[in-house]
Amino acid sequence: MKTKPIQVRVSPSEKKSFQDAADIVGVSLSAWIRSNLRKAATRDLEAVGKQAEFLKDGDS
Repeated sequence: MKTKPIQVRVSPSEKKSFQDAADIVGVSLSAWIRSNLRKAATRDLEAVGKQAEFLKDGDS
């Protein structure tokens, strides 16, 4: 799978909190953000009866 970059602006305190959380679970900041965005997208889409495209594709 070829990945595509996304730029997101966050406050310094948000970035610090995200990095701290990633460090606690032992993953990179990028991996932590991606994992949590996938969870949020799945939850929000399922709430309106849709399935995330990455689940349809078997994308991990």
